[in-house]
Amino acid sequence: LGDAGMYQCLAKNEAGVAVGRTRLVLQVPPVLSVPRMEYTSVLGQPVSLECVADGQPPPEVAWLKERRPVIEGAHIRIFANGTLAIASTQRSDAGLYTCTAKNLAGRASHDMRLAIQGESPRKTRGSLIGMVNEREFGVSSLEATISDSEEEDGSNLLQARLDNIPPSVGPLMRALVSVFAPIYWTTVLQRGAARNGYSFTHGQFRQESQLEFDTGEILRVTHVARGLDSEGVLLLDIVINGFVPPSLASSLLSLQGFNESYMQTGQGQFYSWSSQTHRRGGAPMVLRCNHTIIYEGQEERQGPLLQLLRLSEIDSVYNMLTLSLEFHITASLHVADGYEDSCPEGFTLDQTYCAELDEDECALRSPCSHSCNNIMGGFSCSCPSGFTISTVSNTCQDVDECSQGLHMCHYKQQCVNTAGAYRCQAKCGAGFKPSVTGTGCEDIDECHDGSHMCRYTQICQNTVGGYGCICPRGYRSQGIGFPCLDIDECQQTPNPCAHQCRNVPGSFRCLCPPGTMLLGDGRSCAGLERGPIFSNGTRVRARLRPQLVSSLGRPILSRSSGASRITRQSCPIGYTSRDGACVDVDECQLRRPCQHECRNTVGSFHCLCPPGYQLLPNGRNCKDIDECVEQGVQCGHNQMCFNTRGGYQCMDTPCPASYQRGGSPGTCYRACYRDCPAGGSTLLLQYKLLTLPSGIPAHHNVVRLSAFSESGVLQDRTSFVILEQESESGVPGRVFGIRDEAGRGIIFTVQALDRPGLVRLKVQATTISPQGRITYQSIFIIYISISAYPY
Repeated sequence: LGDAGMYQCLAKNEAGVAVGRTRLVLQVPPVLSVPRMEYTSVLGQPVSLECVADGQPPPEVAWLKERRPVIEGAHIRIFANGTLAIASTQRSDAGLYTCTAKNLAGRASHDMRLAIQGESPRKTRGSLIGMVNEREFGVSSLEATISDSEEEDGSNLLQARLDNIPPSVGPLMRALVSVFAPIYWTTVLQRGAARNGYSFTHGQFRQESQLEFDTGEILRVTHVARGLDSEGVLLLDIVINGFVPPSLASSLLSLQGFNESYMQTGQGQFYSWSSQTHRRGGAPMVLRCNHTIIYEGQEERQGPLLQLLRLSEIDSVYNMLTLSLEFHITASLHVADGYEDSCPEGFTLDQTYCAELDEDECALRSPCSHSCNNIMGGFSCSCPSGFTISTVSNTCQDVDECSQGLHMCHYKQQCVNTAGAYRCQAKCGAGFKPSVTGTGCEDIDECHDGSHMCRYTQICQNTVGGYGCICPRGYRSQGIGFPCLDIDECQQTPNPCAHQCRNVPGSFRCLCPPGTMLLGDGRSCAGLERGPIFSNGTRVRARLRPQLVSSLGRPILSRSSGASRITRQSCPIGYTSRDGACVDVDECQLRRPCQHECRNTVGSFHCLCPPGYQLLPNGRNCKDIDECVEQGVQCGHNQMCFNTRGGYQCMDTPCPASYQRGGSPGTCYRACYRDCPAGGSTLLLQYKLLTLPSGIPAHHNVVRLSAFSESGVLQDRTSFVILEQESESGVPGRVFGIRDEAGRGIIFTVQALDRPGLVRLKVQATTISPQGRITYQSIFIIYISISAYPY
C-alpha cells in the first residue's frame, strides 16, 4: 500500500527540462472485520450487527438475510460504517444474516446469526393422569416455573410440582425426569444459533415419549401442549402408562445430569433421545428415552439440524404428607459441534433434514429374547412385567420379588416367587401347609405322604399339626426312636389260656388238650362228659354235654333251667372281637360321623375340613375361616377384602370418575345440590359382598335389598332391576333373579346352586314420588361367591 501516490518523472538536456507527473492508485479487495458471529436479542429490544469493511477503493457494504437483500426502512437501517441496526426486534428478525462488501478489486462476505430470545413461557400449568405399575391414580395438577440461573452460562432453572400423587405411585415417579421434557425443551434459554422448542412450535405440539429401564420395564408418555393462555402460561396435559422398577419405591435415589439430543427429521418433526444413568441405592440404573415431536412447521428448515440440551443439578422429592412430587432441573441449550448442517451417525442428510439409515435390527437379527423395539438409529429390548434384562445379554430373566423385597404380601403371609410374578399365601406353622388356594393352612398328613419317622413295627397316627408313633396291640414301646417290642402274653399272670398258651407276634393263641375244643372266647376249652341216665323202662343212651374249663382249671359252666350261659371277655372301645382277637373298628365306614372328611385311626377317628375351614370344638363340623379378619389382609387401593367360603379375594371396588369415596367401605357418592337431572342421575353406588353354600335349591331367597333416604326412612315406593349379571367362573347361565316386595328387592335363585363360582350383579334401585317423579336412585354392585361345599 505504501507504493501508492504521486510519481514525477524529470527529463532534461541541453535544450531544456521536461517534467511528467502520474498518480499510482492501488486497488485492494474488500476485507471484512466482524467482531461477533452470533447475536442474541430480547424480543422488542434494539440490536446492532457490526460489519467493518476495508479496501481500495472503499467498498460498498450491503446486507442479506437468508440470502435475500435486506430492505431498509423504519425498522432496519444500514449505517455508513456498515453496521445493521434493528430498532425493535421481532420474531421474524431471527435468522442468518450476511454482510457483503465489494469494490473494483473484488468482493467479500461473512455470515452471522441473530437469535431472538423472549416471550418463551415462564410458567407451565396442566394435568397428569395415567397408570404406573397397574396402579391408577386420579388427576394430578401440574405447576412449573422457569427462572434464569444465577450463573451467567445461559442456563435456566425449572421448578415443577405435581399434586395429588398417591403414595402407591409417588416414590416410583422420582426418576421420571423426562416427564418434564416438553417444558424444559420449550423454555430453555437460546444461545447463539441454538433455538428452543418455543421458537419452533409456539407452544403447540404433541410429543410421544418412551422410557426404557435397564431392567426391562417400559413407560410410555403422551404430552399435548395447547399453546399459551392469556397470561402467557404454557398449557400442557400429560398421560403416562406403563411400568417402572418396583425397587424405586424404597431405594435411595440420586439423579445424575445427562445430555438430550434434538434432531430435525422433517417439516414440523423432531426426534430426541437420551441415555440417563442415575444411582439407585449406590448401584447404577440406566434409563433410555426417546421422544417424537410433531407440530405445524414452516416449509423451510429453521435452525440447526442437531442441538444438545444439557440437564444438570437434578433433584426430586416426594412428600407423603402433602402427596406432592417436586423436581428441580437446570437446563442449557447448545449446538452440537459440527452438526449444525450435518447428521449424526446412523442418519443421513436427506435434502434439508436428517433421515434414518433404516436397518430393522429386530427383523434382521432377532437380538432380543422377548420383545424387540426398532427405534431410530438402533433397537432396544424389553421384557414383560416381572422380568428384567440381563446385564450381559439381551435376554429376560425373572425378577425374584420375594428375595428382593419387592412383594406386597402381608406380614402374616409368605411370598412365593413365580415366573414373572409372585403370589402371597398363608404363613403356616410346623405341621401345616398352605391350602391349594393359598389363603389358609391345612394339616400335613405325615403318615400319608411318608414324611414321618416311625419305625417299621410302629403305627403312624396323624394328628392336627403333627403325628404320633404308637405301638399296635400286643406290642410295647421301648422309647422314642426305637421299634416296638412284642409282648409275650403267655408269660403274664394269670395265664390268659385255660390249658396251653402259644405266643405269636402281637398276640397269643390258646391250645386245648385232646378231646376238648376251644370255645368262642378264644381262651377256654370245652370237654365232653356223660349226662345223667334217665330210666323209664327203656334203655336210653346217655347224652354227652360240653364242659367249660376256666383258665384256673375250674368248671364255670352253670346249669340253670337246662340252659347254658357263656361269659366272654370284652374288647376296648373302638375295637371288636374277630377270630379270637380284638381288631380296630372303622368308624368312618360305619357311622360317617364327620361333616367333611373322616380319617380312621387305631381305636378311634378324627375329622378333617377343606382348605380355608377350621374344625369346631365338637370335632365333627367345619367353620369357614375369615381370612380378611384373622390374617389382617390389606388389599390395594380401591379394593375390598372379600371373605369367601374357603378363601378370600381382593375385589376391585373403584368409584366412577364423577363420584367420591364414601365414609364406609365400598360406598361411592356423587353430590347433587340443585338442578339435578331428572331420571338417570345415580347419586349412590354401593359394593356388596355375599358368600353362599352350594346346594341351595332354585327359587330360594338369598338377599334382601333396601333403599333408605338420607334421613334413614325406608323408601317403600322403590323398584329394583338387574342391569347386568355376569358369571366370572364356573356358573353357567342366569343364576339369580329379583322381585319387588314392600319396597325391598328380593334376590332369589333361578337355578339350583350346584357349582362353585363367582357371580357379579349390577342392580339399580329407583324411588318414585307419589307424583311419579324420580326422587332417588342408587346402584348396588353385588359379588356372590358360591362355595364348593354345602356348609
